[in-house]
Amino acid sequence: MPTDQEDRELLIRLEGKIDGILKTLDCISPLEERIRRVEISTSSTDSKVSTLAKDIEDLENKSDTWSILNSLGVGVAAVLSLIFK
Repeated sequence: MPTDQEDRELLIRLEGKIDGILKTLDCISPLEERIRRVEISTSSTDSKVSTLAKDIEDLENKSDTWSILNSLGVGVAAVLSLIFK
């Protein structure tokens, strides 16, 4: 059967362990907030990347269209130069 002294020592050790657990729990709240901010930032970054990818695709299509129009213009100019030589 444990003595009063052993019970006191056990309670002191338990109190120390409980204090350690409570300190750890205090650190969790700021970490949760930080993770939340990172998730929000990542979400907005993902949507920006998606929008930029669509913009790049649109610009490539415009570039292709202008290249075709430019080639047609050069062809027309060549034909006109041959006709009016």
